[in-house]
Amino acid sequence: MLKVVLSAGLVTLSLTMPMNAAKAQDMSRHPICASFGKAAANWERRAMGQGCLLSFPRQTTFNGNEGAAYTWCMRTSDASFRGRSPQALGHKGNLERLCSAQLRRQVRL
Repeated sequence: MLKVVLSAGLVTLSLTMPMNAAKAQDMSRHPICASFGKAAANWERRAMGQGCLLSFPRQTTFNGNEGAAYTWCMRTSDASFRGRSPQALGHKGNLERLCSAQLRRQVRL
């Protein structure tokens, strides 16, 4: 009887916990992801201010939302996270290149 009750309790618990909540976030990532979130949101707001529409194939955008960029960074895999700082500059370069093509003029962020 105890085994059945315990099993039912574990099933209920696993159904009520979101998948990402089961794995605690590594707070050692916070400084890098906070920096990435601010930079990505700033560059995107600057791009939108120049008239660029942030809808690119195969390019993650956050529509200038720092919290969304931070959350995305915190949820990346360990392998992806290790490249986050270099990728932040890649994000800026991608935005400049894609916005320049979209607006048909040189865009610098």
